[in-house]
Amino acid sequence: MSLSLSPACSIMLFINLMILLMYTISIAFAQPAAFDHYTLAQQWPAGVCKSSTFKCINPIPSSFTIHGLWPSNKLSPHPRKCSPSFDHTKIKSLEPQLRIVWPNLKLTNTNIKFWKDQWDNHGSCSPWTQNDYFMKAMSLQVHNNLTTMLQAKGITPTGGPHQKQLITDAIKHKVHVDPFLVCAARRYLVEIHICFDVTTSLKHVNCPTPNPAQICGTHVIY
Repeated sequence: MSLSLSPACSIMLFINLMILLMYTISIAFAQPAAFDHYTLAQQWPAGVCKSSTFKCINPIPSSFTIHGLWPSNKLSPHPRKCSPSFDHTKIKSLEPQLRIVWPNLKLTNTNIKFWKDQWDNHGSCSPWTQNDYFMKAMSLQVHNNLTTMLQAKGITPTGGPHQKQLITDAIKHKVHVDPFLVCAARRYLVEIHICFDVTTSLKHVNCPTPNPAQICGTHVIY
C-alpha cells in the first residue's frame, strides 16, 4: 500500500525537513574547530616596525606585546574564521588593559580593528566566548612575559645582534619547552611563539617549526 500525501502536507513536510537541516548545519558550524595546540604569539614592536613597510605608531612599545592567541595545527591548514562575529561592546571593560598589552602597531590601523581581526580569524575557532578569549590571552601573556624572562638572563634590547640560542635557552629555562623565534630577513626578531596544549590546564608544549621563511639565523637583532 502506498502512502499518498496531500499537497499541503507535502509542503509542510518539506518545510520541516529544511528547518531540521538548517538547525543541524548551524549546530555543526557552532562547534569549536579541531586543532592540535594554541600558539601565543608575542611581537617585538621594534623589530616589527624596523622590518615592515608600513608606518608604525609613535611611540613604539618598549616591551613584547600580544599579536594573538591562535588555535593551531602542527601542519597547515590552521583553523580560521570559524564564526566571525566580533562585538566591541563585549570587551569594552578590557580596553584599558588591551591598549597596553595588545596594541595595534600599524599607524593606519586601529586597536579595535586589530582586535576584531584576531577574534574573527583565530579566536572564533577557540571554545571560548569573545570576552574569555581576550582574557585568556592576556593571562597567558602575564605568566609568559618574554621581556621579564630575557631580562632575568641579562638579555636586553640593545638594537644589536644577540645569539638566538641564548634567547631560546632563556625562555626554555622558564617554560621548559622550545619556543619558536620568528625573524624577518633571518635577522630581525619580530615575534616569539610559545605553545600550549588544548587541555583546560593549557600546559606548555614544544612549538612546531612553521614557515621556513620565518626562521632566524644564528644571531638576531633585538
